[in-house]
Amino acid sequence: MYSPGGKLNALATAGAALQPPLSFHRLQLRIQGSSFFYLTYK
Repeated sequence: MYSPGGKLNALATAGAALQPPLSFHRLQLRIQGSSFFYLTYK
């Protein structure tokens, strides 16, 4: 079964290297929210 978690994690890690901490924190919250939504409603 396909799981987006690893890919999202890689994107978040790449984003951390390119963005300031506050922006990364917001990105993390968006990723966690979308992951929760995906797991709940898939």
